[in-house]
Amino acid sequence: MIHKADERANFPVWTTVMVGKTISHYDILEKLGEGGMGMVYKARDTHLDRFVAIKVLLPERVADPEHKRRFVQKAKAASALNHPNIVHIYDIDQQDGVDYIAMEHVQGKTLDQLIPRHGMRLNEALKCAAQIADALAKANAAGIVHRDLKPGNVMVTQDEQVKVLDFGLAKLTELAEIGEDASTRTVKPTTEEGKIVGTVAYMSPEQAEGKKVDARSDIFSFGSLLYEMVTGRRAFQGDTRASTLAAVLKDEPKPASQITPGLPMEVERVTRRCLRKDPAHRFQHMDDLKVALEELKEESDSGNLPAVEASARSRKPRFLRPALAAVALVVLAAAGILVRQRVQAAPLTEKDVLVLADFTNTTGEAVFDGTLREALAVQLEQSPFLKILSDGQVRQDLRLMGHPAGERITNQAAREICQRESEKAMIGGAIVSLGKSYAITLQATNCQTGETLAREQVEAGDKEHVLRAVATATTRMRAKLGESLTSIQKPAVPSEPVTTTSLEAFQAYALGRRQQHLGLSLEAIPFYRRATDLDPNFAIAYNLLGVMYCNAGEYARCFEYRKKAFSLVDRVSERERLAISAGYYRHAGELNKAAEQYELLARAYPRAYAPHNDLGIVYWSTGEWEKALAEYQEAARLEPRTAYPQSNQVGLYRCLERFDEARAVAEKLVAQKLDSPSTHVALLQVAYVQGDQAEAEKQIQWLAGTQEEHLGIESQASNAVVLGQYRKAMELLERGGEMARRRNLAGVAARFRSGEAESLALGGNCEGARDKARAVTFPDPAPIDTLQKALPLAICGDAATVRKMVDDTSKRYPLHTLWKAVWRPAILAAVELNRNQPEQAIELLQSTSAYDRAYEFAVYLRGLAYLRLQKGAEAAAAFQSILDHKGANWGPYYPLSYVGLARAAVLAGDIPRGSKAYQDFLALWKDADPDVPILREARQEYARLK
Repeated sequence: MIHKADERANFPVWTTVMVGKTISHYDILEKLGEGGMGMVYKARDTHLDRFVAIKVLLPERVADPEHKRRFVQKAKAASALNHPNIVHIYDIDQQDGVDYIAMEHVQGKTLDQLIPRHGMRLNEALKCAAQIADALAKANAAGIVHRDLKPGNVMVTQDEQVKVLDFGLAKLTELAEIGEDASTRTVKPTTEEGKIVGTVAYMSPEQAEGKKVDARSDIFSFGSLLYEMVTGRRAFQGDTRASTLAAVLKDEPKPASQITPGLPMEVERVTRRCLRKDPAHRFQHMDDLKVALEELKEESDSGNLPAVEASARSRKPRFLRPALAAVALVVLAAAGILVRQRVQAAPLTEKDVLVLADFTNTTGEAVFDGTLREALAVQLEQSPFLKILSDGQVRQDLRLMGHPAGERITNQAAREICQRESEKAMIGGAIVSLGKSYAITLQATNCQTGETLAREQVEAGDKEHVLRAVATATTRMRAKLGESLTSIQKPAVPSEPVTTTSLEAFQAYALGRRQQHLGLSLEAIPFYRRATDLDPNFAIAYNLLGVMYCNAGEYARCFEYRKKAFSLVDRVSERERLAISAGYYRHAGELNKAAEQYELLARAYPRAYAPHNDLGIVYWSTGEWEKALAEYQEAARLEPRTAYPQSNQVGLYRCLERFDEARAVAEKLVAQKLDSPSTHVALLQVAYVQGDQAEAEKQIQWLAGTQEEHLGIESQASNAVVLGQYRKAMELLERGGEMARRRNLAGVAARFRSGEAESLALGGNCEGARDKARAVTFPDPAPIDTLQKALPLAICGDAATVRKMVDDTSKRYPLHTLWKAVWRPAILAAVELNRNQPEQAIELLQSTSAYDRAYEFAVYLRGLAYLRLQKGAEAAAAFQSILDHKGANWGPYYPLSYVGLARAAVLAGDIPRGSKAYQDFLALWKDADPDVPILREARQEYARLK
């Protein structure tokens, strides 16, 4: 902040050179900043060996004894607040005439650093707002009013935890400033025209008038903050402090939905209620506001928040068009899009990678922000010749450059990223309003030399034709960048970008892609759903909606949306047709057709990594793990800065029991900040297989609080079953299922319940297993869902229910490879075993042998059938094959295979081998629940051998 020269006249000299000094038991390490109350330093608490923030107060803030007494009283009250979203005050003291406060040291950025020009994405804003409200509710309940809530007093850490600062300090600031003239008040210099920075913009009217305030004053300030978070603009602002105060007292802010089109009406309603001038008309308690925000976030997550209808925008007269066209050229030049007129002759090569910048948007219409960059990316992806730097790498580079990962990618930032990555070219764009029409410019630039490689300028007659104009300009630019006409003229739909002409639908699609690039599948779902609601023929949006549900474990919904996308493939480009078809066949279970489509896609687009990654998934599901690994490695070679193929390698290396390689790939992902929840779930499973409990706890902690925490819980439950700790497993599965239900993942919740039933059935508790399984309801079950519900019922003898489920699924999925060859035969074999018909079980299981590596339950059932047939050697071979592949089979069938092997060995007359198998089982289950039926049986059988 800027201070008058005499403000520090009586400040002890040594406080200006405090770095390296010691106050009490705090070693001052570095200066963090300064404000109207004093200077803030990072320090080390030598007593507790931790970092703290030390705020050294200016003398004029504590000169009056009464002011200081009141301040200390407030600060002590604030120090008693114990809340994860409140910066904690540790100490308030004085040394050598210097008053200081020691508080929690927080690493992060303040909201005024994080709120972008057009506001935060809705989920992000609501997530932050709910945490702020929770903190204020805690303080208000303790009788503390913050009085100075503003973006600069709210920090967000790297793990997205909010920390509210300066509880207890605002009262002192208010008292010290009474009577000051506005011209001498401390303010931060403004860097944006028409925007001043200062506390007054967030004051409640009663606080601005000097009246007594209560917790409802904080609610008004909170409303101002929320307004700015969702719009990027102050609710109240003026050219001077006085005019800003006047706005707070008299003006109503412009409706937020007019600034941020598509803002849900409930969000606007909550914000408007917080900003009522009369405190009696606001929320009366912060707890009520907190509940309202949490409900909004839940509805936003599910995509159920309706938007405020956008009012029609005014149109400029046609006679202004020539003048606006001239203005457009000036704006484009200022944006760096038309800087150089000479076009460089050298085109790109098949080895070059393009970095994309966001469009410079001078129209004032937020619908173009981010949307046009995504439209450009989609069109460039139709090219087998050109390649775009992945968004994952772009976001990582932004972080390394000290920018938030979600920040707008300006032309300057794109050029810096391009140079960091030693790439050759970047493409920037600009859109300018020409009255009713729009001018769109694309320019490719050599980011090393600044030379122009290609430029295109087109005009869209109205807003609804902007996407087509971007597609047309991109197609022309592809030729200028060196792509052959034959390649460009391949079957495609350049005038219909991504199967939609709806700008609003494409905007929602672009927002979904942004969440997807950040690895947030659940966050992306509402945006893709909105895109398909706005345009029911939006094929690629349906496809990606299906992908997100697959990632979330909702297989029935996944197939529903991929099937819908497949029905629209006659409306899409060649690349999208192949991708949609391959995905449809994979989730329809027609694996040969899926593999064929992925291979075609890989040949047609040799620079694309996704076909190889997806082909790897197909091979993994059929047990062809070496082929899967080769595809993942090729995908990683083509796109080394994307997490998916490398993360998949971690899990596959676990199955192959190449644990060192699994950890090496994971550590590389972590070092590159490309790790995702799936990476850590795979590491958790590796830790369990190797018995490394410390590493397991580390991965559990990492997954805690993430959207995919339930996947970690599923692995924890599976490990508990392996150890015979069924009660613990049931508790974990119940917890995971409840998480899934809260997130509206009905299929995942049902899978957890099925897991409970399967574990109980295998352990010998068929009564409990039947109750659990019968209570499972899969919405529109996919074959994998039928397997999970039917298998425990089959093991426990509910043949009638099982046969009906099997028949229904066979009719719906007649060509599903794994259903026909593995899952259906295994279910029916379990039925036959329960009927004591082992011969029929062996016959049914013949088709499963080609997939034994991937589906150990079929191998286990075959072992049981051989036991019933008194074929000890054959049974032992089946059970031993499960035990020989611990990495792949660490789950409920693994420990029981020891019992199966023991029984088979005894049956074959190999008593020592049988005894050893019993001993191994009992050692593994040393901490098992004592009442598990199969444990009691194994102990009795082993005792008879002694």
